[in-house]
Amino acid sequence: MVFVLNQALEEAEDKESFVEFLEREGYQVKWSASRKHITFITPEGYRCRDSSLHDETFLKDNLEYLFLYRQLTNFEPGGEEPSYGWLYGVTYNAEALTRYLEQAMDVPDPPPIPVWTESKQRQREALKKLAHGQRLENIESFEEDEGYSFGMSM
Repeated sequence: MVFVLNQALEEAEDKESFVEFLEREGYQVKWSASRKHITFITPEGYRCRDSSLHDETFLKDNLEYLFLYRQLTNFEPGGEEPSYGWLYGVTYNAEALTRYLEQAMDVPDPPPIPVWTESKQRQREALKKLAHGQRLENIESFEEDEGYSFGMSM
């Protein structure tokens, strides 16, 4: 199966021609956008998923990148691939884009989310009550705990 897949890759410039070549050889290919993997079915009826081929070249994502690269570089069947491999160009461009985005998005970290301790929460609740005109029951203990003075002595 790997031999036939390699032959298909040598001649295919896009996904459609890759699938067409395999179908001419008697293979069935289940390749859809909604699925994570490609399933190859041999002429004998054996099913094989792309991730089971022990060669990352035939993974769905890698094949999609390969065909994209071939479209961008005007690939011709039987032509020479770059000596450094097709994935180098895609990887280099992805790394450059990542570096650019990191520099463009160089913004400071957001301020930390305030953590309310129990005493701070009691203080907030007491101040809310005062703002709404409610009377505090134990204002002395609140003033002592928090160090606040409301100008009232009891």
